[in-house]
Amino acid sequence: MRALVFLFWLLGCAVPAWAGGPQVGFAEYQRPDGLAFDYLFKERSRRDPRSLTFLLPLETVQVGAGSYGIAGRYDPKAVTLRVRKAVEAAAAPFGGEVQAEVKQAPNGYELSVRVRGGRNRLKQVMTVLRAAAAKADAEYLDEVFLRPLRGREVVPDYGRLAGRFVAAMRPVAEALLAQLPPTAGARERLALALAFIQSIPYDTETAIRRENGYVVPPMMLVQNKGACDSKSVALASLLGTLLPELPAAVIVVPEHAFLGVALQPQPGERTLSFEGRTYVLMEPVGPGQLPVGQISERSAGMLSRLSGVTVLPVVAR
Repeated sequence: MRALVFLFWLLGCAVPAWAGGPQVGFAEYQRPDGLAFDYLFKERSRRDPRSLTFLLPLETVQVGAGSYGIAGRYDPKAVTLRVRKAVEAAAAPFGGEVQAEVKQAPNGYELSVRVRGGRNRLKQVMTVLRAAAAKADAEYLDEVFLRPLRGREVVPDYGRLAGRFVAAMRPVAEALLAQLPPTAGARERLALALAFIQSIPYDTETAIRRENGYVVPPMMLVQNKGACDSKSVALASLLGTLLPELPAAVIVVPEHAFLGVALQPQPGERTLSFEGRTYVLMEPVGPGQLPVGQISERSAGMLSRLSGVTVLPVVAR
């Protein structure tokens, strides 16, 4: 009897319909203690562009997700080896009565089992071995920051990733705070952070390819471009410093991602309720500067089909 497990990437960020962009200037400079960034970007509420400067330490701007202990993609070979060890250990108590084999499949693994005895015995053994395989698979996904979705799909665990990078993005958040008066409220902080992330150019190449998973927030700043998921995670990471008391969640729909923040909604704002919380929605992707509480028509259409919506709450670290 065989059980075949396939896992595929779900998210492939569709290119937005709007054109142009609010980033006026960008420069980065290598310094002995890190990488300095200079941004000049527009906001809906300001006539003149806003200047933003900050320094990220060298250990923060390491290139690639692997620098942070994050695999960034599903590796069938790695998960097959892990599942094989788990299945062999689970099958050992049955002795020669059970022969189990785990082979690598194109997008997952294949479990084959032979059992001496009748159908009931086979079902009993398969229950034990499948549970061992599923546990090993789940542990692998957790370690590489992936999350299972519907059926045979996986995506990066954007909620955990956002929490993972709060500290790394703190210099950016502090630079944003310095732009505002001490009396600035939650919405002012959120609007500024949203405008900054929207101003970063849209990464059409990564959005189409998706072969390397996602781009972590510091790497997105170094590249000065990002797709919808990278921008949503980056904004959520900034809010860990700017608005630590407000829960946030990355909202995943087919081929797109955006952000929700548990603000008190204002009239006309788009919201989504999940597990007792109401999230005010926003589009970090850009380059269009939709304000807090507004999302694109395409995103709104996807929300109407709730079976295709996944909410990933940000996990604070």
